[in-house]
Amino acid sequence: MSAYLDGRRESSRPLSRFLVFGLAVVIGLGSLSARLFYMQVVSASDYSALAQSNRTVIQAIPSSRGLIYDRTGLVLVTNVPTFAVKIRPADLPEDRRDDVVARLASLTLVSIWSGSPRTCPRRPPT
Repeated sequence: MSAYLDGRRESSRPLSRFLVFGLAVVIGLGSLSARLFYMQVVSASDYSALAQSNRTVIQAIPSSRGLIYDRTGLVLVTNVPTFAVKIRPADLPEDRRDDVVARLASLTLVSIWSGSPRTCPRRPPT
């Protein structure tokens, strides 16, 4: 046994503390690994079904103001409803993407554009 310079002997407690801490880490990592296995392998079909049902998002955006009148009661500004159509390519089958995009472009009066969405030319409404 080794001793400190002042004559005290080393205690064996640090080894037991190390073993307890190591055991706690192994148990923690084992439980996380078991939960990961359960979620990825056992419950994969449940989570896949939840993801499929979570694709459509309906989001109501309240209008920021109503009609604006002048002091004589004449309507200056009215609300015009606007709609935004967004397509996620992952939701469309590969073989029907071009048909769906062309049909949607004809319904919304927007030309098909392969460039940046910010520079997309718009057809005037008829």
